[in-house]
Parts: sequence; C-alpha cells; structure tokens
Amino acid sequence: MKGLRGCFVVLFLFLAACGVKNQAEDNGYEVQADSSDAESVHSQSKEEENSNDVKTENERAEKDGGYLEFEILGKETLSIDESRIQDSFLDNRWTLEEIDKILNSIKGCWTVDQYVGFVSDETYFPELRPGDDIDEQWRSDLLEEYQTKVEEAKNNLPSVFFSKKENYFSSLEADANYIYTDGLRESPVAIILSMENEVPSMLANSEMTADSPDFQAEYPVLYIRFFLIEDRDSERVYLPATLVITTDNRFYLLLDGAFYSLKPAEYPAGKPAIIEKAADRNDFDLDKYMEIADFVWDNIPELKNYAEYVEEKSEGHAAFVVDPNYELKELYVDNEFRGNYYYVYTGEVWEDHRVNWDWFLVSEDFDEILWWDIVEIEYLTLDEWRQSSSYRELEW
Repeated sequence: MKGLRGCFVVLFLFLAACGVKNQAEDNGYEVQADSSDAESVHSQSKEEENSNDVKTENERAEKDGGYLEFEILGKETLSIDESRIQDSFLDNRWTLEEIDKILNSIKGCWTVDQYVGFVSDETYFPELRPGDDIDEQWRSDLLEEYQTKVEEAKNNLPSVFFSKKENYFSSLEADANYIYTDGLRESPVAIILSMENEVPSMLANSEMTADSPDFQAEYPVLYIRFFLIEDRDSERVYLPATLVITTDNRFYLLLDGAFYSLKPAEYPAGKPAIIEKAADRNDFDLDKYMEIADFVWDNIPELKNYAEYVEEKSEGHAAFVVDPNYELKELYVDNEFRGNYYYVYTGEVWEDHRVNWDWFLVSEDFDEILWWDIVEIEYLTLDEWRQSSSYRELEW
C-alpha cells in the first residue's frame, strides 16, 4: 500500500510539472498507477500480442452488415459499424475518434434561443399511456399539470449557459469530456445513439427523446446527457439535461420535458468573485485525496487491468487516472438519505482530452463503494455493477 501511495505522489508531481492543471473545485487532481509498478500494471508479452486475433471494424462490418453514416450538424460524419448497435441503441460505447467528432461538432459556448416544443403528455407522465389503469380524476389532474408545465416552458425561457471544450478561465484546462455550466462547473457527459423513436419502456422518458407533438424529428438521434449545476439556497442542485442532435440537423436542449433551440453565446461578464477564489484555491488536501485514491485502487481490482489496457492500447500516449473529489456530498436515493460519500472519477487522460470510464462513490467511513450510472442515475454495489451491462469486458 505504502509503495503504491508513493507511486501516486510521484506521478501527481510529474503531471503537475508537465502542465496538467488541477480541475475546478469539484474535480481535484489526477492520479495514475505507475506503469513500472508490478502490482498495478502487468505488461503483456509480444508473443501474446501477436497471437491475439482481434477483428478490425472493417472485418466485423463485412460479416455483420454495413455502416451507419450519421452527419453531425453538417460538420462531422460518423461511420458506425451496425453490428455495434444493440436493440436500436449504441449506449455510451464510442471510440476516441468518434467522441472527438461528436464533441467537436458542438464545441463552444451555448445558451437558450427559444422554445420549440414539449414532449407528449404520455412521455412526460407514463401513467397516461394506454393500458395503465388509472381513475379519471387522476388522469384529469395529470393532464392539467402537463398543460401547466407546457405553458410555463413557453413563457419562461431558462437562463442557461454552458460550454463544451472551453471554460471561463484561460488559466484552467478545459477537459474535453465535460460540459461546463456557467463556464466553470463541470458535468460528465454520456453519449447515446437511438435508431428509433419507439424506445424500450425503461428508457422512454422526458429526459431522452426527440419526439414532440410540435415538430417531427428524423432518426437516428444522438443524445448527449449531462447535468446543469445550480446553487439554490446554499444547496447545490443537479438538473438532468440532454442535448438532442437529429439526422435532419436539429440541435435542441431538452430540459424537464421542454425542447429549446440553442444559439452561440459569449461568456457572461462579471463572474462572481467566489468563482475566482475557487479557481485559485490553495487548500488542496493531499492526504485525504491519497487516502481515497488508495482505497479505491486497492478495493477495485479492475482498475489495475484498465490501467494496463490503456497503457498498451494507447502505446503509452494516455494514462489511466483515479481522480477523487475529497469533499463529502450527501447522497439521496428515491428521496431518502443514503449517507455521505466521496465521488471518484476514473478515465484515461491524453495530451489534449480525456475519455470517461466510470464513477465510483466511497462512503464516509470507507466501508462501501458504489458504482454510479450517470445515464440512468442509479447507484449499484460493486457486485451489481459487475453483473450489469455497463461492466466493461476488455478485449485484448
């Protein structure tokens, strides 16, 4: 443990010397396993590498079908092997090149332009769908609430400002795989491709759809899910939001059932002084940071395999990182207080961007680790995560 801790500290200083800047208040510093440490990274021999018969994407396409061509807002074109699409979805499983194409297409600062529509009443309130046995009074109440929501969305445009691959302070590195609310507060992103508007019931909700009685969008559709982060009465609130990119070049923000068109924006003038202080903070708690990082590294053996995989597949150009936020946050599940947890990001860091892998939560007493599904907003035990479809089975 102490040896590994030393490796973390050495790499931390190395990354800092190379200009890998600390993230904003919620993100902390980056930690990577030392590739020379036999405990954390195991090199694969050249003989094993040469014996692996890994199919290329072209070979898979020839066997299983063709490619789906998706033009992103007239800027970039994705060429996707159709065999990768399962049950009409490609769920957060993308190559680095594809991620860059998608996110570069929306690079810049954005704000709401105008209201364009609302999801259907049956999408917003699944209880209204045919076959659900609800009494007439309840149905009437839901329809009335739905109409109220629509009118509120029409008459009250949200004050939303976010950016992609850019942040407010030029002194801070803009992480390529985050969306920045108000130019600084970070939100991870999840990217989903949907082939059809008839989605499975577990995904049919007002947070991931391109269907509205007010317009007709063409599929396939790309969804980029993230959180708008606001501070309300000394409490930080995370609002689920979705960027919708359609085949017919519509680019909308979907927020609480309402679709809004977007327009380029400039950074707002006069940022609060408290954000300037957060950008220049010098109270970094290295001991707590390392304690969390060591705990996660020692108790999730998959991370060592991930580090080895990234090292080999990137040919040394990327590093796998474990990056805790050492400030405790309250966790509520189904409106019930679950406890206080540390949030831990894992992913790969390249010279000019990151690739998100997994988020974990460590309990305050270091007696539990949860895996965080940022798409479905679920929290799984490690055993549940290993049995889920989101668990990564690496192909060497």
